[in-house]
Amino acid sequence: MCDDGSTCVKLAWLENGNIKTHISPNAFREGWKSEAFNQVLNFDIDGKKYSFDKGHNAILSTTNIAFQYSDLDLLAIHKALLTSTLSPQEIEITVTLPINEFFHQDGQKNMANIERKRNNVLRKVKVNNNQSFEIKSVFVMPESVPAVAEELKKDDVSPLEKSIIVDLGGTTMDCGIITGGELDVSEVYGNPSIGTRSVAIAIIKAMGIADSDINEYEANAILSSEDKRKEISAIINNRSMIDHVMTEINNAIENYAKSVISQIEQLQKVNRIYLAGGGAELIDNYVTAHFRNKKVRKLDDAQLALVKTLVYV
Repeated sequence: MCDDGSTCVKLAWLENGNIKTHISPNAFREGWKSEAFNQVLNFDIDGKKYSFDKGHNAILSTTNIAFQYSDLDLLAIHKALLTSTLSPQEIEITVTLPINEFFHQDGQKNMANIERKRNNVLRKVKVNNNQSFEIKSVFVMPESVPAVAEELKKDDVSPLEKSIIVDLGGTTMDCGIITGGELDVSEVYGNPSIGTRSVAIAIIKAMGIADSDINEYEANAILSSEDKRKEISAIINNRSMIDHVMTEINNAIENYAKSVISQIEQLQKVNRIYLAGGGAELIDNYVTAHFRNKKVRKLDDAQLALVKTLVYV
């Protein structure tokens, strides 16, 4: 199972009855890297060359909706497979689409987008001039919605209650309105301009002022770290600016939270709010405090919640 997000790919599979997971961050550039000193991942898609290069200043942006149907998405999936403990083989794979891409506004499946995503993932990829994993079939699922299925059961949600699942990804904020305790999606909403990328960009700008150029991969690594100050201290050149950078990060997270809260308020009134995705780890305290009269829950292990659930679907 593969939750192929714009900033990282999450994998989950069963091995001897136990669930295994793997998180693989995205950072690709055009052209190949030299294999002279280290093992590298050089890719070829239809004659076009790419490489995984987390330190390059010109890494290709993945934080956009077009990523879902692009070479970069295909690269991200294969790079995740190759860096997992799985051996190259023929596989069947389940991948994901943002809610707003998977569904039309009326809650019906967008079959054109689903087929477009499936066809993209079925394309062949060569790695270091060798064949990579061979994907034989692809099943496409919506992001977030399946992840909340078990939570609805655990919370004993009444048939009359309305819940909103809010998926906070790197690129988008996607919402699905669910009625009752089953996955009855009555409405979907997506905002492609609200994502954790806004915080990553703030980190890049703040580090630039501190005479330290970093790319989006490195900014996301700082953002996901439990000790952001330690990560910044290791790579910042102007150490007198550490407090400034930390202030900018905290301000960016607060502004991101305000944008998310504003969007939730514009949707129909609900009884429950479920938060999923990497952004949930950053702002669940803001959302919980603001909607104190509602039942707000961050899904356990929010970043891996979806892909773990898909293993058992």
